[in-house]
Amino acid sequence: MLANPHSHLHSLDLSNNLIEDKGVGHLSHVFGRLPTGLVKLNLSFCGLTCKGVNQLAAALLANTNMAATLAHLDISGNNLKEELNVQKNSYFKNSG
Repeated sequence: MLANPHSHLHSLDLSNNLIEDKGVGHLSHVFGRLPTGLVKLNLSFCGLTCKGVNQLAAALLANTNMAATLAHLDISGNNLKEELNVQKNSYFKNSG
């Protein structure tokens, strides 16, 4: 995806894959540098905690292309018992 700036990935559905925080951390590095943004990202039931979701939010905010295009983000079914750091990551404030 990063090697070919002409490739366009519009949707990514990783639901029901236990990628956990470590996996979303790796994906966040890619999301932060994508030349074009995603429209739909489904990370439901992926074993994420607030730590991973906060990493994801920081990466989405860092990439203006992603922040401008992402219309649907599904993080339901994850272990979000702690509060998301919405003061730090306004992505979830703006998309709620």
